[in-house]
Amino acid sequence: EQGHPIYLEYSGCYERYNAPGMRSACIGEPSDGLRRLAKASIKTLELLLENIKPGRTGDDVAQIAKHGFDDAPDGVYFHGGYGYSIGMGFQPTWTENPQYIAEGSETVLAPGMAFHLPICIWVPANKIGIGFSESIAVTETGCEVLTSSGERVLAIR
Repeated sequence: EQGHPIYLEYSGCYERYNAPGMRSACIGEPSDGLRRLAKASIKTLELLLENIKPGRTGDDVAQIAKHGFDDAPDGVYFHGGYGYSIGMGFQPTWTENPQYIAEGSETVLAPGMAFHLPICIWVPANKIGIGFSESIAVTETGCEVLTSSGERVLAIR
């Protein structure tokens, strides 16, 4: 219906290596709350991309990224996983020996590691949710986005 959000998650796959991505859209004009959710999800994702670097722990990056939710609407729920490792996968999963970017994670990031960064957030009381993600590879100096499909914006259809 008009004003309802949708999100799509898909994965590129090459010789069993997967690189998932997620984008969101709204049917018609989104509510202010939905716009704020999308902005918070995108801001959090961008903070991750700016701060993933070799030598940092999953917790180091999560502590910075959580500030992307500072302007989110009240009552927001986030699953707590800013990123999980991806690699060669066999359905129904595309993870390989999971490592996490999350608060409390002592995983030390190193070049060659690959992660999916699924920033899905919901306001259960309002029955709305949104999600944006990218898959990345950690490089010698930061990270490389593997899945970018253009701008990260809430599409309006």
